[in-house]
Amino acid sequence: REACPPAVVPPAGVARRAVAFDPPVELPREEWLLATNPTRLSRAGDTYARIAWPAARAIIDGRAAVADPAHTVEFHAPSAPSHVRWHLDGQVLGVGPRARWHPRAGRYLLELRTPDGRILDAVDFAARGPL
Repeated sequence: REACPPAVVPPAGVARRAVAFDPPVELPREEWLLATNPTRLSRAGDTYARIAWPAARAIIDGRAAVADPAHTVEFHAPSAPSHVRWHLDGQVLGVGPRARWHPRAGRYLLELRTPDGRILDAVDFAARGPL
């Protein structure tokens, strides 16, 4: 018969608590924290906000917009908090981790910014499609 491992006895002032992550970069889990720490939700700072699509110097194919004027492409930054702003060539395009755009041929600069205008990430890309 196997012996049961001894129960974990935390040091004084340490408690086991459930924590979650925003954005959900990791699954919720239990962590050992200082008992005085009220943390239940761990928020990644704005510095983790990165544009996942399009990649830098990508070419977006927007030719489908010729046949379907409602055709859009979706930019996304899954690690971005909900308050970030998308800017395309300096103009606000959307708010949050996703933004939609009607592609037009040309070269563009896409930026992810904080509400106060600080640039978190930027990519340049080109689009082929309707003029």
